[in-house]
Parts: sequence; C-alpha cells; structure tokens
Amino acid sequence: MVYAARTKGNAAVEPGLYIGGSALIALVLVRQFVVLLDNRKLAQQMQRQEERYRTILHTASDAIITVDDSNAILTVNPATEDIFGFSRNELEGSSLDVLFPASLRGTGAGSLRQLAFSRAEAEGGKHLETNGLHRDGREIPLELSFAVSQQGTARLFTCFARDISERVEARKELTHQALHDALTELPNRVLLQDRLTQALLAATREASPIALLLMDLDRFKEVNDTFGHDSGDLLLKEVAGRLTRTLRGADTVARLGGDEFAILLPGSDRAGAVGIAGKIENAVSEALEVEGRFLDVGCSIGIAVYPDHGADPAVLLRHADVAMYVAKRGGWGHSVYEPQRDAYSPTRLTLASDLRQAIATDALLLHFQPQVNLQTRRVDYVEALARWNHPERGLLSPAEFIPLAEETGAIADLTAWVLRSSIRERAAWLENGIELGIAVNVSTRVLRDAEFPAQVVAICREAGMDPAGLAVEVTESSIMSNPEDAENVLVQLHDLGVKISIDDFGTGYSSLGRLKRLPVQQVKIDKSFVLEMGQGDRDALAIVTSVIDLGHNLGLEVVAEGVETAKVVETLRAMRCDAIQGFYVAKPLSTSELQLWMAGISVREHQLFGAAPTA
Repeated sequence: MVYAARTKGNAAVEPGLYIGGSALIALVLVRQFVVLLDNRKLAQQMQRQEERYRTILHTASDAIITVDDSNAILTVNPATEDIFGFSRNELEGSSLDVLFPASLRGTGAGSLRQLAFSRAEAEGGKHLETNGLHRDGREIPLELSFAVSQQGTARLFTCFARDISERVEARKELTHQALHDALTELPNRVLLQDRLTQALLAATREASPIALLLMDLDRFKEVNDTFGHDSGDLLLKEVAGRLTRTLRGADTVARLGGDEFAILLPGSDRAGAVGIAGKIENAVSEALEVEGRFLDVGCSIGIAVYPDHGADPAVLLRHADVAMYVAKRGGWGHSVYEPQRDAYSPTRLTLASDLRQAIATDALLLHFQPQVNLQTRRVDYVEALARWNHPERGLLSPAEFIPLAEETGAIADLTAWVLRSSIRERAAWLENGIELGIAVNVSTRVLRDAEFPAQVVAICREAGMDPAGLAVEVTESSIMSNPEDAENVLVQLHDLGVKISIDDFGTGYSSLGRLKRLPVQQVKIDKSFVLEMGQGDRDALAIVTSVIDLGHNLGLEVVAEGVETAKVVETLRAMRCDAIQGFYVAKPLSTSELQLWMAGISVREHQLFGAAPTA
C-alpha cells in the first residue's frame, strides 16, 4: 500500500490513498462480510422478536383478533378459540360478525368496527364491556380494547377480548347481597324502597292503586329467648317461604329486619289488600315446625293504600307501620291505616295531650272487676281498670287510650295514677270494714323501670297502707322482652309483700326455668281459652286443664278470666281452678257499684253457685 497522487490522464489531480488491486478486493470483502454480519444479527433479532410475539399470541389468556378493511378476520390466537368455541380455520377469513350480537355487526354507525376506531383513536383504547357470542349460541360477557394500524391504504384493527364472566358473576353477587336479606334471600329495605318508588311512578301514570303491607310476628322475641337464635332464624326462613308461596309473582316480599316483613301489591286496592292480608294470616298461623317443635306465632299486619294514604314511599311506609302497631295492640290480625289512630296525626297528638291533661287533673275513672275464690266463694281481689270519659268523645275504652299512652310515653304516668287511685280507694274500703286486695296491670315499659318498686313504696306510704294488699299483673311477653330487668323489679316488689300475677298465661313462650326463678304466686288463664272452652273447643279444654295442672304443680294459684256461663264455672270447679273472673261474676264496676255489689254478696253467691257446699 503506497501513497501517490491520483491522476486524470497524465495530469496529477490530488494526493490520496493508493490501494493496490488485491488490497481493494480484500476491503470489499470485509465490507460485504460486515453487511452480511449485520443483516444476520438483524435477522436474528427479528426472529427472536417474532418468536416473542408468537409466544405472547399463543399464551395470552385474552383473545386477539386482527380484522381487515372489509371486516374479515385475518388472524386469531388460541385464546380466541377457547373463549368463543370456534376453531382457527372456521374464523380466519370469516366476518367478525359471527362473534358478536346483531347490534354490533356490520361496519356502519354503532358497529363494533366503528367503536374500535373511535375508541382507539379518540379515547386511547378505552375498554368497552359488551357480550360476545359463543359457537353454541350463548352470550359471553367480554371486556374489549382495540388497536388500529395502517397497511398501505387499508386500515386494520386488532380486537383484544377478555372473558369477564367471573367478574360479572362476582359483581352480580355483590349487587344481590346489597339488595337482599342474607338470611331469607328476600329483597331488603333498599330494594323495597326502589320497587315502591317505581310502582308509585307507574301507578301515577296508569291511575291504578298500590297496597303496602307491613307485618311482624307475634311473640317472635319469646321464641328467640326461649329456644335460641338458631331456632329464630329457621322460623324466619319458614315464614319467608310461606309468604312467597302465598303471593303473586308480581308482588314483592321484603324482610326489613328482625321479624318485620313488607309486602308490595301493585294494582291492589283496599279490599284486595285486606283479602291478601287474610291469606297471609292463614299461612302464618298454621303451626310452624322448627327443629322438631311446633310453634304458633301469629302475625300483625298494617295496610296502607295509594293514593288514599299517601303518594310518597316514606309516607306509605310510616302509615303501614302505624296500622301494624294498631293491629298488634288490638289483637286484630290486620288493620287498615286510619288517621285518627296515628299518634303523629293532629287528631292523635291532640288526644295524647288530652290524656296527659286528664292524668294530671285526676279526670280519669277507675272501675273494678271482682275475682271470686271457687273454694271459699269470697271476693279476695278486684282488678283495677282505667276508664276515660273524654269531654268531647265520651267514654273511651282502654283499647283506645292505653296503646296511645304506651306510644307517647304516658304509660308510666297512667300506671302511677291507677296505682295511687287504687290504693286510695282500698284505704277507704278498709275504713268501712271491706277487706279487698287490688290488682293493677303493669306494662312492659314500667316493668323495665328500676325505680318502680320505690314508687310503690312511696304511694303506699302516702295512703298509710301496707303494700301487702296490692297485686301487680304482668304478661308473659312483658317479662320475656327484658327478663333480667323484669326479674329485678318483680323480686323487689315481692320483698315488699306485693303479690305477683302473670296475666294472659298460655299465650307466650315464657321459659319454665325462668318462671320458677320469679317470685310469682298466681297465673291467670287467658280469657280466649276460657271462652273457646265454653263453646266446646276440645283443644281449648285441654289447654285450660294443662295450665291449671302446671300452675298447681308449681305451687301457684290459678285464676280463669273470661268466665261467662254457669257451665264454665262448674267445669273449672271440677278442674280445681282456684278463682274466676268475668261477666258471669260481674262486669267492671264503679266504686259505688262495687260497694252495692259487695253488700248483696250473699244473695249473689247463691245466684252464682247455688246452695252452699255441705261439709
């Protein structure tokens, strides 16, 4: 290799590098080798990249589908075959339409192709959720995303499809859980509210009625407390099943919580709703078998109807709730909403105010119903019963104002008034030589008041009377609603010498174990059993017999309420019942009437029992 001046012809042009022939050939070969080496490396890189792409295509869990400008499928990966059920040979060359429902087919507006281009270009590949079609015809929930590419003048797009069946099912399950009760699988309050709102909108358009029923179970808490929450849950599930089977497919049965259910009846007016309520009562009243036990719980139903009782979901719910409370307090099974029974209506608020005023001004009345001992034929106790002669409404029955007192919190003041007035009357009788004990009814709310025994002491002290002449009557349900507090109050009253009596015995599920722990001295058989026994009901006869035997085995005195005929008196005497009370003996009497009645007791005794028993 030498340096020389390059020439053009014989003239020297410029100095440069002179390369001999063999060296030039070598240089060319080297350069060709380098190019060849570079091409080989590039080819290897491209091959590796292609292998990576192929691996991705074959192992991807998402379907990857490339589509040409005519909407024909160019390529698919194995996941496409798995998701859609078609083979590769069936898909490649076919129209993309075979994989999607009619609404997404073609290439026009709204088609999957147009969605692909608009989302890929304008929204950066934003995901789209829709349904695809499996080869067997079923729809598959999919999440789609798209990529657009250009090949010459043709625009292609690639569709990435992910099967989201599990996600959709999980979402449905979460939605179901949010809108349904976990125990019974019935709609919950949220779903009921939505359906009620929609039903009201439809009813407004169509000028049709709607009925809303609220129902709760009678004595459910006693079942829970006596047999345990598992039994209570099984009972609720059985009731839910009976409700569902009783109603139409268009109706909604919802569980609102606890033992409270709601029933939405589109198209039902007042008469229709009352008819359905009767069917529900019949369904629920049949004995419910729970873990081998047959339980009789019953129900109370409140009815509100659109448009008569409101046009707003919240108003209808509240009015149905008011009606349910009225039904429960009255023992009527079901009740249709009436404004005059609504504690929050102007009428009820006025009546509640009048009641408080009547208590404060001593404007109530006391009547007394005698209890006669069947062995001695003596009247040992009278039950004190409040009456209210309203200045505008006239004489109101306890059913009209006792529930109102409980709803408004006036029951404690009313009980104190009855207690004070009764003890004052007894003190006056004692001065006239009449020895009578007085029984006073005590509500659940009062029985929870730890200060009640001290109040009894104070009232007796005011009248100068020993508490031993007093009896308190409490129901099984009032004890079981809060057993610990009730037991504490009753023990204190017993220690004062107050007689403890369980009223309406046999209608609840009071635990015999708890009953034995309570300082109870007397049970009163619920009058419904005594009345039914008088009508020849054999089941009622068996119940009365059992209660008398149970009471005596526990060392308790047994009193039968609701005695109305001489035949019932003789039946009870044969059963060794201790005492009776009812219209056959005497109706509730005013103080003056009672004194006259007592004055004629010897004549009345002969009328009641015939000749005196011989020794």
